[in-house]
Amino acid sequence: MAANAATRLTTIWRQASSVASTTSTASASRAAGVRLRSASRTVAAVGAARDAASSSVFIAGVLLGQAF
Repeated sequence: MAANAATRLTTIWRQASSVASTTSTASASRAAGVRLRSASRTVAAVGAARDAASSSVFIAGVLLGQAF
């Protein structure tokens, strides 16, 4: 009887540990996804700023070319 109870408690403990591990992994995965999306937005913003600067330089060059 005591051995059966100990086995049952061990099983419950393993299941609880497994659930906790899975929850922790899922939480870490979500956090990594948030960081990845944030980094992606930053890269997109830098790219947009670079494109805008490039366009401005091009337009300035065209205007200078027309002036001479």
